[in-house]
Amino acid sequence: GMYIYYWENIGGKLTPINYTILKDRKHVVIFLKDGGTDKCKKESGKITGSFKLYIPKFNVKTEFMDGNKTGILHIYDSKGNGLYNLTVKIDKGKFDYLYFVDKDNIPIKSNANLPYNLIKFKITDIPKGYKVKVKITYPKFSAEDRKIVYHKFNPNTLKWYNIPMRKYRTTIIYTLEDGALGDDDGKTNGVIVDDGGLGQVGFDESNIAT
Repeated sequence: GMYIYYWENIGGKLTPINYTILKDRKHVVIFLKDGGTDKCKKESGKITGSFKLYIPKFNVKTEFMDGNKTGILHIYDSKGNGLYNLTVKIDKGKFDYLYFVDKDNIPIKSNANLPYNLIKFKITDIPKGYKVKVKITYPKFSAEDRKIVYHKFNPNTLKWYNIPMRKYRTTIIYTLEDGALGDDDGKTNGVIVDDGGLGQVGFDESNIAT
C-alpha cells in the first residue's frame, strides 16, 4: 500500500528509478541501463551514479471496493499503531493501483504543509481524453481549512502545483482530465496517473486525528 521513490542523480537532475521488491519483502532490485540511468549519460560499458534511498517509517494497507472505484488507505506507524485512513473515490474507470507516499520521500520540498502526506494512483478503463471526478475523504481539517489546496507533484518534471478543487466537510473534490494538467504521464491514452495531497498553510499537526 506504500509507494517508495528511489532517486538517481543523472546529469544534475534527480530521476526516479525503476525497481521491484522481491517476494521476501527484504530485497529491492533496481534496474539500470548503460547510457540511460547512468551518470555519464553515454554507453561506456560501465554504469556510475549516486542514489537517494529511503527507509519506510509507515506501514500501509490498501482496500478496494465498488469494482475498484473506491480505495481506502489504512496508514500505520512502523510499530503497527493506527494513524488515520484515507478514502478515495472516482466516478469513472477503475484504480489500477492506489498508494500512500511519504512527503519526506519527495526530494523537492513543497511550499505547503502536507499533513496527510501524498497519495499516488493510476486510473484505467476510461476513453481517451475523458474527465474523472476524484473525491478524497480525510479524517479532519484544521481550523485554517480556508487555506486548503490540493497540491500536486509530478515526478517526471519535479514540479509542484495546485489544481482547482472544492471541499465538502472533510472531503475534497477535483477533476482530472486524461492528457491534461493533473495527469502525470501527459498522454491522452485512457490512463490518468496522479501524485498529490492535501496542502495547507499554517497547519497544526496536533489537529491530525488518530
